[in-house]
Amino acid sequence: LDVATFELHPTLGLLEASSLQDRLQLAALQASWCTGLPDPTGMTGVEAAMLSLGASSPTKPLTYREAECLDAIMNVAAQCPPIMLRCCVIWNLSQSLIALQPLNVKDRGLVEIHAKLGIKVTDTIQQYGVVYQRMHTKCWPLSLSPRLTLTTYEQRLLFAKLLPGPRLKGVVRQQVYTLTCRKLSDDGFKEVGETATALSTLYEAIEGDLVDVSNTLEHTLLLKKDVQYRSSDTYPLPHKEGVRPSSVDKELEVSWNIHAALVKTRLERIRPAKSPLPVLLKKVRSQLAELNETRETLVKKFRAAIAPNTSLTKAARYGHVDSELSIVEMIRILLFPQGWSSVAVSSIRAWVVATILNDKMERFWIAVGGSATPPSDTVLDTNIIKDTNAAIRELSSRRVWDPVTHPAWLVFEVINRLQTWPNQAHVAMRLCKEGANGDIAQLNMGLGKTRVIVPFVALHSVFHVDNKDTELSRMMVLHELESEFTNYAALHLGGSLVAPVNVYSLPFTRNLNLTPVQLRGILHLLKHATASHSAVVSTPSSWLSMQLHLEELQILDRKEEAGIMREILALPTFDTLDEADLSLHHRFRLAYAWGNQEPLKDGSVRWGSLFALLRVRSTLPEAQRDDPSILLKRVMLDEQCKDCLLYTSPSPRDS
Repeated sequence: LDVATFELHPTLGLLEASSLQDRLQLAALQASWCTGLPDPTGMTGVEAAMLSLGASSPTKPLTYREAECLDAIMNVAAQCPPIMLRCCVIWNLSQSLIALQPLNVKDRGLVEIHAKLGIKVTDTIQQYGVVYQRMHTKCWPLSLSPRLTLTTYEQRLLFAKLLPGPRLKGVVRQQVYTLTCRKLSDDGFKEVGETATALSTLYEAIEGDLVDVSNTLEHTLLLKKDVQYRSSDTYPLPHKEGVRPSSVDKELEVSWNIHAALVKTRLERIRPAKSPLPVLLKKVRSQLAELNETRETLVKKFRAAIAPNTSLTKAARYGHVDSELSIVEMIRILLFPQGWSSVAVSSIRAWVVATILNDKMERFWIAVGGSATPPSDTVLDTNIIKDTNAAIRELSSRRVWDPVTHPAWLVFEVINRLQTWPNQAHVAMRLCKEGANGDIAQLNMGLGKTRVIVPFVALHSVFHVDNKDTELSRMMVLHELESEFTNYAALHLGGSLVAPVNVYSLPFTRNLNLTPVQLRGILHLLKHATASHSAVVSTPSSWLSMQLHLEELQILDRKEEAGIMREILALPTFDTLDEADLSLHHRFRLAYAWGNQEPLKDGSVRWGSLFALLRVRSTLPEAQRDDPSILLKRVMLDEQCKDCLLYTSPSPRDS
C-alpha cells in the first residue's frame, strides 16, 4: 500500500512533503482544483501546485512511482501551460541524470512510462518552446521567476486557456510587482515601517531578558561537594543468572571493582528559596504575546499597503484578482528585493526575525514545562525547570551575523524552524569571507557541520552577488555520506517552498563508458545548474575519476569525448568539503585503475590450491597437521586436488 504523508508548515500555512514522490503527489492533488478562487491559505490550486513543483527537482532519474505521479499531473493540468512547462523541466532534468545512473532496462513498466512521458513533454515543448527555453536555460524555475520577464504575447500564451484565469501571482503577478512597486516610495509604507520598528524594539527587549534568564539558570547549577558516593552503590555490575562467567567476565568484574572503589562527587542543582526566574519568565511571556500580535498587525498593514497598486494593473483582464500576498511571497522579498522600497524589505526582515524568535521560544517552553505553549503562573511559581540543560542550550542560540548581508541564511532558519548557534555562524562566515579559499575549520562531532554549516556555505555561493551566474556550487562529501546528505540537501534546500535550490547528485565511476551525447548532457546539466543557481553533491573520488578518465580518453585518441570532458572539468566551481581531513587524505587519492578489468592469470588455480590444502589439512590427525612432508603426500594423493597442483613443488619446504 503506497501512502503519501504531508505536514502543515506552521509558519507558511502550506502542506509540504519529505520525499520527491510525495511532493509530486501533492502537486497532482493541488493541480486538480485549478480554479481562480483562493483557498484559506490565500493561494489558488495553480499557485500551490507550482510551489510544490518548484521544490520537486530530481536528484536522480525518476523512479516508476515518481514518473507515474508526474504523468498524473500532466493529465490533470493539460489545460494549464505553466504547470505543464514546469513538468517538462523536471522531466528533462531527470533525463540528464540517466547517463550517470542508468535505468533498469529489465523493468518494462519503468521503460514504458518514461517513453510515454517523453512524448507528452516533446509535444508541450513544441507548443510553448519560447517560454520553455527561457525557463530552462536562463533563469530560475517558473515558481520563482522575478528575473523571468515575459512579454505580453508570452503572458497571453501561457494564461489564456485558464478559466476563470489566474490571479496576479506566479509569473504575471511578480512582474506586475516589479513594475508597480517601484512607484511606491517609503511614504507608502509609513505605517508598515512604524509597526516594524515597534516589532524590532520588542524583539530587542525580549532578547535582553532572555540573557538574564540564561544567566539565572546557569547560576542555579551548583556543585555540592559534601555529597559523596561510590559507583558500585549506584550502578552495580549486572550478572547473568545461570550462566557460568567466562574469563572476559572475570576481567570485567576486577576492573569494575577497582572503578567502584573510587569516591566521587555528585552534581546537584540547588533551587534558591527566592529566585528572580519566575518573574523574568512571566515578563518574557507577556512580551512574547505582544510580539505575536504585532507580527499579525504587520502582515495586515503590509498587504493593505500594496492593495491599491495591484488593483490598478492591466492584468485585471485575466478575471478574478486578489491582491493579498501569501507568506511565501512576502519572505521571497528578502531574496529578491528589486523593485521594493527599503522600508518594505526591512519590515519583512523584522517579521522573519520575530518569527524565528517565536519558534525558539516554543522549544524553550517545552524545556521549561513540557509543552510548546507558554506555562501558566502556577507552573512558573514552582520555580522548577523540567530540563535545565535543554533550556540553556536553546537560549545560547543567538544571532551573531547580519541578516541584511545573509538573507538566504535567514530564510533557511525560518523555513526549517531553527536558529544557528554562534560557533556554527562563526565557522560559516569564516569560510564565506572574501579570500577564504583553502580555509579549513575543525568542529567536534554533532555540532552541525553537515546539517547547518555546509548548507550555509552553499546558500552563500548561490545567492551572493559576486557568485551569480559564474560559479557552480559543489558540496563535496564522503562516499559513505553521499546518499544521506543528498537526501537531506534535497529536502531542506531543494524542497524549500520559498526559494528552492535545486540539488543534483553527480556520481562518476570508471565503469561508465559514456558516449559524446551523454557527456554533452552532463555538461548541459552543470551549465544549467550554474545559471539556475543550483548545487551539486558529489565526492572527491568522482571528480578525481573524471580527471583520470580524461587522461585515458586522450591516450585512446577519443578526441571528441576528451574535449567535452575537458569542458566539464574547466567549469568554475565554489567547493565546500565536508570532513576535509578524510576527503584530502592521501589514502583516497588513488581512486582509479588504468585499463580494462582483466582476470588474474590462473587465479582460480591459485586460490583453489589454498582451499584444497586447508581441506586436506583438516582431515589429518592433529599431531600430523604441521608436518609439511605428510601434508604434501596427502595433497598429491587426493583425487580432488589434481587440477590444483600446477604450482605445487616436490620440496616440502618450498610447498
